[in-house]
Amino acid sequence: MFIPKKVIDSESYYYLSGGAAKLLSMLSWQYKMNPMNGNGNNGNLTVAVSVIGDYCGSKNTITKYKNELIEAGLIVCTRQPEKMPSGRFSTALYGLSWLPIDDIWVNGERIKLDIHPTVTPPRIEWKKHIISKAKNKDFIMETVKDVKAEKKWKKLTGEVMALYKSHPDGLKAGAEEIKRMFKYLKEELGITD
Repeated sequence: MFIPKKVIDSESYYYLSGGAAKLLSMLSWQYKMNPMNGNGNNGNLTVAVSVIGDYCGSKNTITKYKNELIEAGLIVCTRQPEKMPSGRFSTALYGLSWLPIDDIWVNGERIKLDIHPTVTPPRIEWKKHIISKAKNKDFIMETVKDVKAEKKWKKLTGEVMALYKSHPDGLKAGAEEIKRMFKYLKEELGITD
């Protein structure tokens, strides 16, 4: 299974650490769909060290990345570990949030999940990361290094101003910093109004 473009273009994916992005790739790799009946195994994905460890490191590292994915809304926990009659604990299970949670059957037995199978994905809306780029000082500094002409500068200025106008609550705190950066960059590039 591949990670869809809408997810990769999302703000949630954009801010992931490299390790969390790798873990998400490993989880999406575990997803399989049976073409005969349309049933998949979303909700029966694992971050167990025995499965993921060679790719993502120790149990603590995997737990850190898993929590990052849950916080970003890219995966959902479908089953918490619980103590079995043998005294061992069952494995926690997860699902990809851009796909519906499947009704899971293994060897003729239904896998008990903490959440019910769904027809629609747990997460439907994916906010694009373009807005976040304008808030990121490093992004603006990198972009301006490439600016060769006043035309490109005006385009960047217009994008940031459009962002400010469309999302005033999100940028009010950083508005003064953005204005200072514009002033500095204009001086550096020798651009006059």
